[in-house]
Amino acid sequence: MSSDEMLAWLKATIEGDLAVARGSTRLSHQNGHERFWDDPYGTWLSGSDSDHIERQNPRDTIARCEAELALLDEMIPIIEELDQIAYNEGLGSVAYGEPTYLLLQKMASGYRHRPGFDPAWLEKFSPPEPFDWARTEERIAEGEITDPAWLEVSRASQAVRTGLGLSGTMREARNVRHPYVAAEGDPYDAVQDGYLVYYCAACGCDRSLLAHVEWRGRS
Repeated sequence: MSSDEMLAWLKATIEGDLAVARGSTRLSHQNGHERFWDDPYGTWLSGSDSDHIERQNPRDTIARCEAELALLDEMIPIIEELDQIAYNEGLGSVAYGEPTYLLLQKMASGYRHRPGFDPAWLEKFSPPEPFDWARTEERIAEGEITDPAWLEVSRASQAVRTGLGLSGTMREARNVRHPYVAAEGDPYDAVQDGYLVYYCAACGCDRSLLAHVEWRGRS
């Protein structure tokens, strides 16, 4: 399931409503205390649903659709950025649970009776697991992550472990005492800018890991 699918469907649906409203010739009017509705097929006296019909006046639909489309225009770049962050951190294609994404779900729910709506778009998602370098490395080995930037980071981490005389994976390195090596500069900046400076390039843990001899003041 993708936020792109929901965004595209919702925008197309709203744009369709807007086009119909702009092309509508229907107008309501009152004659004394009686309300009538004019349409291409004739004029008829409204009944108990007159208030509802009146509130669906094309001008109101146009205003509502324009406001919703403007809101989507503001949301789209935010969601795209969240998607990229989630992808970079190996958390999937969408940053589920983010306020902007939840707002998009609420907007889509208002059109849930329209053709093409997917109920899965409204499913509640558990927060993604915290970012773990070791798990990301394992997913690269399993072929789940193929982004060249992450592959380069994995190779760089392996080179750091080799230089420290450590064999095996990041997860295995956590069980062996080794110096803390800050993950900064190329190629680490390619995936998370300066964020990874808080992690060890050898094992993927932060400075507090007991295996980091320099952090504990030992050589």
